Amino acid sequence: MSPNTTSPEESATTPPKLFHTGKVLRERSSSRHHSETLSSKWPYPPSKSSRCSTSANTDANTHEDHSSSSLQELEHNSESNHSEEGYWSMRTRKLISQHQSMSKTNTEIYGRVAMKQQHMELSNSSSRKPSITITPSTTSCASHEESKSPPVQINAQLFKGLVFFFNSIRGEGIHSQFHLTKLASIHGATVLPNPSRKRKLTHVIASNLPNSKVERMEKKKHITNTHVKYVNPQWIKDCISQNRVLPEAKYLLTNNENGQKKIM
Repeated sequence: MSPNTTSPEESATTPPKLFHTGKVLRERSSSRHHSETLSSKWPYPPSKSSRCSTSANTDANTHEDHSSSSLQELEHNSESNHSEEGYWSMRTRKLISQHQSMSKTNTEIYGRVAMKQQHMELSNSSSRKPSITITPSTTSCASHEESKSPPVQINAQLFKGLVFFFNSIRGEGIHSQFHLTKLASIHGATVLPNPSRKRKLTHVIASNLPNSKVERMEKKKHITNTHVKYVNPQWIKDCISQNRVLPEAKYLLTNNENGQKKIM
């Protein structure tokens, strides 16, 4: 036997190889499974060179991933832009076609309506009968004469120099205080919203005025019965209807407590 060859007995008795780590590792056949288990069981962390290489590989992989994702996003954006442009161009074409068809339909409808109206006018003119004159009734004549009657003349100097104060007017419409105030104003009277010491009040127009209220007005505003006359609203109406200032004797207000007493 050659010196390099060993018998099975010697190989069985040969001690296992020792590594510098002190770990005892028997010789086994180098297989893929054995190398994977060996690398997973290796107690020491990888060296600096291996760490650098692995980090470089990961960086390269991430850079490639980012570049591929950015390319995909650009492609997606370009596709979406193209799709939006296509949508709006198609929408514009559709709107133009709709407008054209609508204007055409409208002209047709309007033409038909105009032709129909012309035919109706022609038929009405051909079938028109001579009109019969009807004599107006007496009521219509009277209303026509009333409408042609001259307007009522307003005497703006009727109550000139007179100062009125309206209070406690009972009535609605033409009998209201607002209406009476307007009548007195347009016929020349001066209407005060409240009795004043500076203006010499001549008439107090009221529907009903208690003595207590008269006394209160006289005390506050220094109104005396000698120069102020308390009359009812009918005095203004009669003066306007007769176009002159009537005497106030039969239009003076009476006291609530005693109907025979006149306020003078």
